[in-house]
This record gives sequence, C-alpha cells and structure tokens, in this order.
Amino acid sequence: MSAKSKPRLAANLFVSPEQAAVAGRGPELPAPIPDLSPAAVSPPPKGGGIKASTVGMTVYLLPSEAKRLRRLAIDVDRSAHDLILDGIDRMLAEHGQPPLARYQPARGKTAG
Repeated sequence: MSAKSKPRLAANLFVSPEQAAVAGRGPELPAPIPDLSPAAVSPPPKGGGIKASTVGMTVYLLPSEAKRLRRLAIDVDRSAHDLILDGIDRMLAEHGQPPLARYQPARGKTAG
C-alpha cells in the first residue's frame, strides 16, 4: 500500500491548465477583489450607534510607543483614534485610494 504524497506548490507551478484539468484540478485563480468604493458598500444599519455601524479593529503597540501616541494626541489636541485614522488615510492616498469614511451619528443624537 502506498501513501499519497501531499501536493507541492513547486510542482503545481509548472503544470499547464490542460494538465491540471486532466489531473482533476482546475487552474487556481486568485479570489476577486471586492468593490469597496463608497457607492458599493452597504449603508450602515439605522440605530444602534457606533458599535452597530462599524467594525472594531485592534492595534498592538509596545508600551513605550502607545505612550508616544497618547502624548502626541494630547499635544495636537486630538484623539489617538483620529491620529491612527489619519495615518491610514495617508497610506490610502499614497496608493491612490480615497480616504476612509468616518462614522457620523444620526442628527439630533449625541455620541456616547
């Protein structure tokens, strides 16, 4: 009884689409990139506030770097969150992408 060997990437790089079809595996295509333009993204749900309308993400920093970020935020009278979003906007602009859309609470309601 012989054990089947695991497929290897290097071996698959040199297989033509025709050989792959004969072997029972189709050519692997990259996943399509979703359209994330503001018009294509669904609007945030009504009600529920910021947690229902956004996705939380975590940034891990060394303690000394977190302290630097908090100090800078105090010095420029902005939140660390705003500074991080500004940094993301700069990276997006560098790559020809529009800035991030910001959460805006419904009119007449206070944040908090």
